[in-house]
Amino acid sequence: MKLKNAAYIILGFTVSWMLSSFLNISGQIYVTILALLALIGILHELLHFVAINMFGIGYRFVVKGLYVGFIINTDRKEKYLLTALFPQILTIVVLLLYMLTLDGVMLALSILHTAISIEDIGRCIKYTFHK
Repeated sequence: MKLKNAAYIILGFTVSWMLSSFLNISGQIYVTILALLALIGILHELLHFVAINMFGIGYRFVVKGLYVGFIINTDRKEKYLLTALFPQILTIVVLLLYMLTLDGVMLALSILHTAISIEDIGRCIKYTFHK
């Protein structure tokens, strides 16, 4: 196993454990959060797929170790940015649910979704400032 993959696994469990401790979430709810996180990961990729089809972008779906996602081919930076950030709709929806319910699980899921989106966000920042 590559170091990057091992770091993702360790950091994923560590961050979710720290978050559940901070939000005072019990063990059973912690397991629920991990299950919902898998569902959010699937929805995240489906939203990328929706954006890819909306903009007519060429793509390949790749499963390589822990990396599961799309590699897209576009000549327009704007299309890339919109496609990469499109799944943040999930973060917004879950944050709205948190504001309506004040449920710590919703807050945890929004933070964890942002964390698993960090590669998309980082690339968007890179391509925004790259000429």
